[in-house]
Amino acid sequence: MRVQPMARRSTWREGTAGRELVVPVRRNWVVLVVVPVWLTLWIGGIVGVAGQVSSGRARGGEAGFFEVWLAVAVAGTATVVYAWLWNAIGREVVGLRPGLLVIRRDVAGFGFSREYSLGDVRHLRVSVPPSDAGRWSSPLRFGREPGVLAFDHGARTVRFGEGLEEAEASLVLEEMGLRDGIQRPAA
Repeated sequence: MRVQPMARRSTWREGTAGRELVVPVRRNWVVLVVVPVWLTLWIGGIVGVAGQVSSGRARGGEAGFFEVWLAVAVAGTATVVYAWLWNAIGREVVGLRPGLLVIRRDVAGFGFSREYSLGDVRHLRVSVPPSDAGRWSSPLRFGREPGVLAFDHGARTVRFGEGLEEAEASLVLEEMGLRDGIQRPAA
């Protein structure tokens, strides 16, 4: 049987400030199926407790506890919904701007960007994390693995490109003109 080469996941596009790499997130199908079921049950509980508080059936200390619980439950629900949306339609957008490396986590046009001065970015590389790297980390990761592209920024290693395989990550660095990392002129 002849095996066909795997198609790449990332694409290049022209952004507002130049060329950008768009990397879709690798989907976790268990999260995509289980979380909506859990959310349906959880929101039912929130509605029930809100009904107790708003109708006046919960009084005194019970009402105070329910009000605090509702605030925490709604904040937690919003976090889980964002994590689910990231898993369903999220993508990383990576761009090189004059003097900056910009990494944006985008969910339907919303998200946040981190900008790193190229002068502070050292040793940009393909760096596959160990297979158990995410096992004991935050439960909000929902099984996500750290990215395969990494660089050193001060005393911290920054990882991105979580939707890439190692071979595609190498190709991306070549296409960015960064096959051997960011080169600086000799001092």
